[in-house]
Amino acid sequence: ALDRDLIAETIYEGYAVRADGTQPVLSVAYDPDTIDTIYTYDPDRARQLLADAGWEDADGDGIVEKDGVPLRFECHYSEGAAIYNQQLPYMQQAWRDIGVDMQPVSVPFPTLSEMGASGDYVMRVRGYTWNVDGSQGVVFRCDSIERGFNSMHYCNPEFDRLDDLQMRELDPGKRVELLQQQSNLLNEDVAAGFVVFRKQAIGSLPGMRSFHPN
Repeated sequence: ALDRDLIAETIYEGYAVRADGTQPVLSVAYDPDTIDTIYTYDPDRARQLLADAGWEDADGDGIVEKDGVPLRFECHYSEGAAIYNQQLPYMQQAWRDIGVDMQPVSVPFPTLSEMGASGDYVMRVRGYTWNVDGSQGVVFRCDSIERGFNSMHYCNPEFDRLDDLQMRELDPGKRVELLQQQSNLLNEDVAAGFVVFRKQAIGSLPGMRSFHPN
């Protein structure tokens, strides 16, 4: 239900690209052509998926419900992240258009982090800075729930098995294939909803030497 190309082009003013899979653009494993499922913008399909799962607007108020419970929840984000003040209202409207009532709530970043550690939330919006080597275990491994950044509390032993293999693989090509298998697994499980890969604009003085932003 989210037009992620629109988010990249308008909210981020072109300084982002739609995220297909989990590997960012600078990663050695970035290759959208290897991603099995692309979540294209299709609000009619989104409405059908909700209906197939038993969510219908029985009372005509514009919000779907199931067993008398409306699909209504809060989405928390950091109050210091100004870009989300534009992104969250769009997401709210896009989901409202398919019958989902999401209420954006800004909180201090320490509070957002505490919610992630405890798992006491329904939805959060976060940004990550990934390493170019493609490793994402610090966010998605089972043991990263307690000592990493796995605030989704996602745990799939197959991901961990592939992660162990990619960390020991010395052949760069074979390692990339393992990383892409991991990305497809995360993408199919929807371990997190990747929206866009952001770009940074970096300024430097004309006389600066040996500085190569990437």
